[in-house]
Amino acid sequence: MIKKSYLALSLLTLCAGASLQAQSMQVNITQQQIPVLKNKGMNKLISLQCIPQETISVEGIKLSFEGTTKRSDIDKIYLVREGKEKQILAEAHVNKSSLYLPIATQLSDTTNLSLYCDLKPQTPLLHRIDVQCKEIKTDKGVIRPTDETIKGQRVGVAVQDAGTENVAAFRIPGLATTKDGSLIAVYDARRESSRDLQGHMDIGVSRSTDRGQTWEPMRVALDMKTWGGLPEKFNGVSDACVLADPNTGTIWVAGLWMHGILDKDG
Repeated sequence: MIKKSYLALSLLTLCAGASLQAQSMQVNITQQQIPVLKNKGMNKLISLQCIPQETISVEGIKLSFEGTTKRSDIDKIYLVREGKEKQILAEAHVNKSSLYLPIATQLSDTTNLSLYCDLKPQTPLLHRIDVQCKEIKTDKGVIRPTDETIKGQRVGVAVQDAGTENVAAFRIPGLATTKDGSLIAVYDARRESSRDLQGHMDIGVSRSTDRGQTWEPMRVALDMKTWGGLPEKFNGVSDACVLADPNTGTIWVAGLWMHGILDKDG
């Protein structure tokens, strides 16, 4: 009889503990259905919207990388507290299929935590990156959120990124396959800002000879320079497009040229 009472009391205690954990914080997990890019730092993998019922201290998070094609593709991961200023709570290399990140942060209202990663440059484009949040350790207990995110994200490549090649922004991309199988990417190289015409911008071209795995530096295809005696910011070329003839191998690149003064900035 004593054993039965003890068992019932133990079960009651466990149920109460589980209820406390479930009520202490609600966690909603989302994942954007976009590629994880190499040649670009801090790719967002998943977001955790944490809604605490009371002030709670988060002590760590357990992650699983099951479903990732090759864990060594990941150079580093970061757990970030979102806000006006991002705060990196933890960072680590991924050596196993599961990983525990110890952190120390206090939540008193709805807070967004995000997991980011950097990929190694040689990561194949056919690989996938997948991560799940298995547990969140808090001072109120362990929370095991339901993770219904998509199963993995494809790997992509950042052909250009803002600030590279002395260009403020790259916009309006186009892509074509040439007769020899090379890929030709065209885009606006907006030199000074991301604004539309009028402004100092040219049409840039990058080429890949290995099916998009790596890309050559930018070449300028269309640049009206100081035509008509006006500065380059009054001779912008935008809205790139590209056409490749599969029979002759000829490649055409076109853009929209604007000549003249709209205002003092372009």
